[in-house]
Amino acid sequence: MNQNCKLLILGILCQFHFLIAQEEIIVEEKEESRSKNKEVGVNMTTFVSQFVPFGSNFPKGGPFGYSFKKYGSKAAFRFGLGMSVAVEENEEDINLHIRLGYERRKKLNDRWAYTRGLDFALMAGNWNIPGITTVSFSTAIGFGPVIGIEYYIFPNVYLSTESYIFFGYGGDGEFDSGPVFRILPPTGLMLNVRI
Repeated sequence: MNQNCKLLILGILCQFHFLIAQEEIIVEEKEESRSKNKEVGVNMTTFVSQFVPFGSNFPKGGPFGYSFKKYGSKAAFRFGLGMSVAVEENEEDINLHIRLGYERRKKLNDRWAYTRGLDFALMAGNWNIPGITTVSFSTAIGFGPVIGIEYYIFPNVYLSTESYIFFGYGGDGEFDSGPVFRILPPTGLMLNVRI
């Protein structure tokens, strides 16, 4: 064989090898992204307020302190939990909040995304929202749409905040039972990690 023919065969073999290697990388990336479809988050509002001055008051971080999401092919199951137990002199800080729902994510670019979904929630006690105070222990059960925004620090670590509209039924358990409507502003800053 002449020299040009050998170089041509060698070039074809190199390209074939490159295509196979490329396909293996794509398959590995898909398997890795499927394996990392769970996300956990923690509310960082109180922590951040230690470094950023908000005056004499700590900002309220919203009703949910922890979140968990499990993404499927198009949507995610989401779970949120928030609770606190007060000391005797400050019973207004007792609360328990549980939410279940789904969400969809839309990437805007490499760093930003937004989410939208629907939650069903049980809200008991103080809502931990600026401007909403509860004099006594109140409960509500309901649902509502949620919209959020995410900023990716790293591909698997991001900050997020969400806003809710809550429609439900509840009251203080004795006299004020009836419809409940609340707009929950995006007050909590969540640090989320994909695992």
